[in-house]
Amino acid sequence: MIEPVTRAYAKLTDAERARDALLTAGFGNDEVELISTIDEAGAVKGNFTVGNGDERPGGLIGAIDHAGGGDNHNYGSNYTGVNWGGALVLIVKTDDAQRRAQAEEVLERASTPLV
Repeated sequence: MIEPVTRAYAKLTDAERARDALLTAGFGNDEVELISTIDEAGAVKGNFTVGNGDERPGGLIGAIDHAGGGDNHNYGSNYTGVNWGGALVLIVKTDDAQRRAQAEEVLERASTPLV
């Protein structure tokens, strides 16, 4: 068996672009596999906060802020710019050396992998 072609991508859009290029070039769904190493724990940065719910403080300050249309909380800023860590791994499985070379060529043109 010939070694599969593998590439790692930091962005889902890059991985999908590469996968789509392979499918357009004639590779079948059974030959192309995209695996995410990102788990359900969430982003590396941007969603690990405690105690900053989407609430306004009570009393006079909250009433003044609300009346003035203000946004007196940190919820929005805590959840912007989320940085997902990890990688997406694209695997092309083929038993043919010529198809493997074709896959490498398609991936070379499609996007910039991590490695």
